[in-house]
Amino acid sequence: MLPLREAIEFPFRSENWPRKLGLGAVLSAFPVLSFTLLGMVIDLLKSSLLSAPLGLVYFLVWGYAFHIFRGGLQREAANLLGWDNWRSYLSKGLALFLIQLGYGLLPLLIVALGVGMLYRGRWWFFTGMLLMLMGLLCFLLVGFFYPMGMAHFARWGRIEAAFHLPSLWRGIREVLVEYVSLFLLSLLVLLALGLVAAIPFVGLTLSFFLSFYPLLVLSRLFGEVCALATEGP
Repeated sequence: MLPLREAIEFPFRSENWPRKLGLGAVLSAFPVLSFTLLGMVIDLLKSSLLSAPLGLVYFLVWGYAFHIFRGGLQREAANLLGWDNWRSYLSKGLALFLIQLGYGLLPLLIVALGVGMLYRGRWWFFTGMLLMLMGLLCFLLVGFFYPMGMAHFARWGRIEAAFHLPSLWRGIREVLVEYVSLFLLSLLVLLALGLVAAIPFVGLTLSFFLSFYPLLVLSRLFGEVCALATEGP
């Protein structure tokens, strides 16, 4: 596996890294910034409707990160990629969105059910809180399997391969220590970005802007770890 220090440094050793890294950071923040600015001049519903199509930009970002992940999976040299292959990034980002939707559907339903119970009063409130906690734990559980699911999708090119849980678990067990370490590191990164997002006015946009770099580093590291363990479904 690529040493952590080299993984942290590889984006800055790539050719034209300021343009490649900067464009990804701007794309990551652009939809949120647009929504925020629109919300200042029109109501929340209209700003949501107008900025919703900009969410497609995230398909590009996810697709780009997926190619970095696949580079680690295939043991290619660690380098940033150009943005000229945007069609492939867009298609892979859409596939990842479908995988994320499949992974997140059950946790979302549990959380939504819990939120609905909060307003019914009395003991329903505590039931709702319990369901919300269960939903969050479910998010963590499915998130734990997601990187290996990406590896299976990358290896066999089928979305359904990302949902074959027995194969995913067999692969994870082979590199359990490295995999769990990276997963915990990912949670720490999310926590740090959450703290940035709490900064008044600019925090949310800034957190999305800063998220692109750790996304690439973690994608590369997870790709290399999963390369040691990926099995067929």
